[in-house]
Order: sequence, then structure tokens, then C-alpha cells
Amino acid sequence: MKKQNIFTKLLVFISIIVVLTINPIQAHAQESAPEIRQIFNGQRGEFDISISIQPSVPVVGRNHITFTIRDIPNLEPVDSLKVVLTATHDEEDSIQVQAVNEPNSPEIYHANLTVIESGEWLFLIEIKKTGFETVNLEIPVLFGEPPLPSNQAGSLLWIIVFLSLIGGILFLWNRSRNISRTDSIVYRK
Repeated sequence: MKKQNIFTKLLVFISIIVVLTINPIQAHAQESAPEIRQIFNGQRGEFDISISIQPSVPVVGRNHITFTIRDIPNLEPVDSLKVVLTATHDEEDSIQVQAVNEPNSPEIYHANLTVIESGEWLFLIEIKKTGFETVNLEIPVLFGEPPLPSNQAGSLLWIIVFLSLIGGILFLWNRSRNISRTDSIVYRK
């Protein structure tokens, strides 16, 4: 009876561990505070331009590009700009997106770019405004492969293998104890 009690407690303990480890809440490395990398900062024509990309290490998939554009004499926001980003790659068709500005921050323009191939992409950026000189920039940007996503199925498989090993060890231990008591070659009283 005592042996069954220990085995039951061990089974309950293992079940609790399984329930706690298969938690639907997952932590993702890319959901922390976004890291932004500046890929250009300088003055071209009549504009002071800063360009950043997020994530800080550009990867295949969706990337967010932020343009901060001010006029040089007084660093005031320049609204009504037309900012066009064309991304070219040797093996893929070019991708063109137009950046839009925020109503609350007219000097900040945003564009989302979905890259489908890793490698070096060339950003061709054209900034236009009536009455201003058109500014053209070329910026090479290296895109890597995205990190592997966390997978709950892999965790579940690991837990099943681990519990099978523990269960097998406990089964063999219990079996050897029973054999040594009943089927011993030398039986002593």
C-alpha cells in the first residue's frame, strides 16, 4: 500500500510539472522593446535626414522604416513631402513603397517594407517637395534570415520524451524490486 502511495504522489508531481510547463503564455524575443538601427543620418540638399530601420538587424519579412526630415536652416518640420523608397535586389523584382507622415509629428515619415529574399538590398530613396530640390539617396542594407519561431509542439515532444525516460526508469526500478523479493535464486528466511 505504501508503494502505491509513493507512486501516486510521484505521478501527481509529474502531472503538475507537465501542466505548468505547457503554458499557453509564450514569451517572444521580438516582442520586447523594439530595437531601431539608424542606417543614414546627414544633410542632403535643403534637408536634414535621418533614416532608421526596425528590427535593428533587418530580416526577411516585414520591416519598418522611419524617416525624420527637417529643413536645414531652422530644423523645422517639412510637411507635404513625397518620400518614395525603392528597394532593389539582384535576384528579385524591385519593391516600391511610399512613406506617410504622422499628423502629430509632421517631420516623421513611416514606411513598411516586406522583403522576400535575404542578401544585400539597395534602397533608392527619393524625397520631393514643390519649391525644393529633389533629393536622391542610395543606401545598401543587408537583410538576414528571420529567427526560428518558438514552437509549442517541440516543447511538448521534449516533455513527452523526458517523461517516457523517467517512467521507464521508475518501471524498471519497481520491477527489479519485485523480482528481487519474489524470484530470488537464493531464498533466505
